[in-house]
Amino acid sequence: MATKALIHRCVLGIDIEKYSLGRTLHQQDVAQRSLDEILRHSAQTAGLDRDVWVRQAGGDGELAVLPPESDLSAVIGLFVRDIDDKLAEHNRIHGTGTQLRARMAIHLGLLQESALGFAGPALIVLSRLLNSRVLKAALAAASGADLALLLSAPAYEIVEADAHGLRRRTFRAVDVEDTAKGFRDVAYLHVAGDHFSGGSPARGEKGPTDDQPDIRGGETAHDSGPVDNRDHVTRVYGSNFNISGGRPSIKISERGDMYIFENTTDD
Repeated sequence: MATKALIHRCVLGIDIEKYSLGRTLHQQDVAQRSLDEILRHSAQTAGLDRDVWVRQAGGDGELAVLPPESDLSAVIGLFVRDIDDKLAEHNRIHGTGTQLRARMAIHLGLLQESALGFAGPALIVLSRLLNSRVLKAALAAASGADLALLLSAPAYEIVEADAHGLRRRTFRAVDVEDTAKGFRDVAYLHVAGDHFSGGSPARGEKGPTDDQPDIRGGETAHDSGPVDNRDHVTRVYGSNFNISGGRPSIKISERGDMYIFENTTDD
């Protein structure tokens, strides 16, 4: 049997947050249909043909392998932005149980056609990103956001090349780690609406300024109220948190409203 060709493709995945938590059968059906409709319309808006994607549907989302001719700037820029807009629009008119908040991951990597679809590292990396604690915790912590996006380093290069609609300053470099599966890598986090917690400025972006606490330098923040520096789009709330390591995780204090990354929530 001839060996299938090794190919390099863009792969993406999207999951509905808390899909099975407290939703009735009807509400799960509405959530699936609504997300499918949002993805269809957002692809059209971005000039993408979702019908030619190789898609694998799941109850709470979708994985897709895109064709080689896909406009990656449109995928990582216009497509993502429109998904966020349509999620916000959906949530404005839907009540509890039918609202949609989503996690999304995008990677560029190697694949090979196989008996059940595709084999290769690209979908493995995508799965690690999409199911990572850092992505789940980022969306859970940003109550006003509808979408959290995690890009692998190769996918982030599209943003660095000025993808339509997404700015480098809205990303933070974060560590993604799954010790049980031997995976660790640096990825780039964007939470729609500019909600951020922890992480480091993405490549080429500025560090902390004089009027913003240095959340990378091992200092302890004091109870000085919210800090909002639009250049970095990093917000810090609460008091008494400790920072350690090169790419820190923020520990929540006993009081105050604070963004956290170390979170064990499965959904």
